[in-house]
Amino acid sequence: MEAISKSGSDIFGNLLDILQQENRFLKEGRLREAAGLATRKIEALDLFDASLGGQSLQQMGAQHKQTLKQIVLLSEENAAHFVAVRNGLKSVIARLERLERSESSVGAYDRLGGKVEFQSQGGKLTKRL
Repeated sequence: MEAISKSGSDIFGNLLDILQQENRFLKEGRLREAAGLATRKIEALDLFDASLGGQSLQQMGAQHKQTLKQIVLLSEENAAHFVAVRNGLKSVIARLERLERSESSVGAYDRLGGKVEFQSQGGKLTKRL
């Protein structure tokens, strides 16, 4: 007995389509477009949840079970991509903060290979163009 109607099948397909599009955007580095799907995805998830109506996996037909597996796999993959994006952004922010805190100086090396910073040599240096 398959409790999900034809409209339920459309709901499964709609959610799968959104997840596939999100996956494609993430793989292409189009984060703005992927994030833009959030509202549609939430609406599709709400409809998806309502269409299940508390039925068990055993009550679903083979096609719906296969689509459900695809939805789960894509959701997990997309979540992993979002985690990678978040970690990448954290790394960039940390690098920028380190650069901001570090004091950049111009220097050279003496004849013994020791580092000599120009600012510690006294006198004024002028930039020539």
